[in-house]
Amino acid sequence: LLFELFSIHILFKTNKFVLEMQQFGQSASRANFLIRVLILPVVAVGIFLGGLLMKRYKLSVVAGAQLSFITSFTAFLLLLLLLHFGTKCDNVPVAGLTVTPGTSQDERSLMSQCNQNCSCSTSEWDPVCSDSGITYVSPCLAGCTTSTGQGKNTVFHNCSCVLTPSPAEGSRSVSLGQCPHGPGCTRSFTSYMAVSVLSSFINSLSTTPGYMIIIRSVTIRIE
Repeated sequence: LLFELFSIHILFKTNKFVLEMQQFGQSASRANFLIRVLILPVVAVGIFLGGLLMKRYKLSVVAGAQLSFITSFTAFLLLLLLLHFGTKCDNVPVAGLTVTPGTSQDERSLMSQCNQNCSCSTSEWDPVCSDSGITYVSPCLAGCTTSTGQGKNTVFHNCSCVLTPSPAEGSRSVSLGQCPHGPGCTRSFTSYMAVSVLSSFINSLSTTPGYMIIIRSVTIRIE
């Protein structure tokens, strides 16, 4: 039962955490790594301690419900405070989502004149970053025709959708990966991780009491 509780809790937490990490420009692989290193241990300890509290103090259904409510509500308040005060992270401009490819206008359209003949997929997320700080959804949607390097060091060239007002201000090349956020976002990410670990621990304390309440409340009738 403890293993099942742990699996359900982590499945929900993983999907939620990976999506939230996108706000800070973190990749899915890094999000999964941080979950394994930081979130999993505290959640496991929290689930165990929640069951230990139920057994040690022989909590009734009402007391268990109170414990579950208080811990869940406290974790919820921590997340609200974090969202209100700690996540000051501006969104990175993305061509086709916040700016139109090849222009400086604010318009949401992945396809433009600069990439309309490239037969690009609009559902593929393979971000690349230009010197101007604009992220493009994929090298194809950036209008790139050639590339050099391999793996993370891949650089795409001759990108027709990349803005270059003058040669001195940049090139029509993009590098693999989403454009980084500012230094303020790094500080916010540290605060986010600290509060996430704490709220995960507090919230996990309510997992075992919550399921024990359900089990104790079920009446089995044999006819």
